[in-house]
Amino acid sequence: MRWWLNLLALGEEEAKAVGVNPTADKAILVCLATLTTSTSVATAGVISMYGLFMPHLTRMLVRPDNRKAMPANICFGGSFLVIIDNFSRSLMEFEIPIGIFTMLLGAPFFLFLIKKNKINWV
Repeated sequence: MRWWLNLLALGEEEAKAVGVNPTADKAILVCLATLTTSTSVATAGVISMYGLFMPHLTRMLVRPDNRKAMPANICFGGSFLVIIDNFSRSLMEFEIPIGIFTMLLGAPFFLFLIKKNKINWV
């Protein structure tokens, strides 16, 4: 579905012009993303919440082409977890839960994205 994402990123009119139904495709993609996220969080706990901010960071580094962003997400996401896991195990003599570190990094990053994109909640 990478090419669908690339077409939807162009806008609804352009996606319709090449024969894609943006309304149905967005609904399918949102449902799949929701199911994938909820399943991973239910299985692995809050450790998988890094999956919400790592794709944003990867897109900033690699650019939004999904042919390059998907493999980069796999590499950066796996590397990030290995580094954070080693850090959480070696910081103290007891193991600090890795979810604490992923949230300490993820929350400020989301606040940065909100401020950068000037998103208001009011």
